[in-house]
Amino acid sequence: MDEKFQEIRAELILLLIFLTGWEEDKRNAPGQKVFRAWKGYNFEILNQLEKQRLIYQIPGGKSLILTDEGKQKVE
Repeated sequence: MDEKFQEIRAELILLLIFLTGWEEDKRNAPGQKVFRAWKGYNFEILNQLEKQRLIYQIPGGKSLILTDEGKQKVE
């Protein structure tokens, strides 16, 4: 696939993460909030988004965290 198409796919997945995610208390710091979503997307693209520091994948988990940078890009 060409590079532009891959970039568009990554942006759409980031948008879907934002639209289907939820905010909850941080597990190790009650009172602080994190934006969490399920990892039900292409792992290659999730890895790419993580390298860009837009998401954080929980090792061995089924969910991920949308970073502040990720939220800013979506908005």
